[in-house]
Amino acid sequence: MLIEGQDLPNVSFQGDRSSLDGMPEQAYVEGIVSRLRRILGQAFERFDFVVFSGREPVVPDLSAADPKRTVLIYVSEEFSRVPHDACARALAVFKAYLPAEGLAPNLFSLPLGYAITTPYLPPKPANERRYSVFFSGALRRNRRPMYQSLLYPAGLPFSLPYRALFALRGRGPHRRVLGGSYLAFTRNFGQGLPGDEYARFLVDSKIVLCPRGAKTPETFRHFEAMRAGAVVVSEPLPALEFYVGSPMVVVESWHALRPLLLGLLSDPDELAERQQRTLAWWAERCSEDAMAGKIATEITRLAAEAG
Repeated sequence: MLIEGQDLPNVSFQGDRSSLDGMPEQAYVEGIVSRLRRILGQAFERFDFVVFSGREPVVPDLSAADPKRTVLIYVSEEFSRVPHDACARALAVFKAYLPAEGLAPNLFSLPLGYAITTPYLPPKPANERRYSVFFSGALRRNRRPMYQSLLYPAGLPFSLPYRALFALRGRGPHRRVLGGSYLAFTRNFGQGLPGDEYARFLVDSKIVLCPRGAKTPETFRHFEAMRAGAVVVSEPLPALEFYVGSPMVVVESWHALRPLLLGLLSDPDELAERQQRTLAWWAERCSEDAMAGKIATEITRLAAEAG
């Protein structure tokens, strides 16, 4: 399998596509594998790495795998399934979208990382960022309370069909809310900003709102915002190691969002300090370097225990 232009015979791909090319997780996974190769050196060849992408209820085929050397990197599947069969056939499994930690001794959570369409841009200091709060995405039913808190703080009849909100506010971004913010709600998925423009907003925003996705509480947006050095405001997330104790701000109810944001924005020093902790958290817990280091540590340990 080609990883960043290099043919690695002990890295293979399985899934509902023909290859990793073009998938949202491509750059993140390639970055992890590339760094893992550097960390392990010659020991890298002791392991067989299988990258599996499955959005549908498909399972990886590890029937011919050597359980003493196979390492499964499992992405894309958004239903929080626990791959018990794969754990029994592999030395280690690293999977995105897990419901919790410790579900099997050789199963480890994997951050979603960032989408290939969102390029990296150097983070700016908080006081140099143009926008106070940023969100651009589809107005799903679960995001209606967030929309209402931001744009209708005086209240809005809940009997109103949520798509009718566009008739009241129009379709475009609402830059004047909370002063200097950029808040854009689209009717459907995929109608938002182009990836490069979206990345520029991330590095130019002090706070990024990260509501849950359509099928899972986790989103690329969360990690993309952290990598960009924005303070993340999120709904409660699974008890996974890269969320528990992180500098994100958790809002239990979107109805409490507006006062929470005003409080954060009223203390520039605390906001700047939280930004620095966010960047450090990304680098130390979620980045390609951090995950490559974790994978190297765990598979080396498990291989030694397996003899």
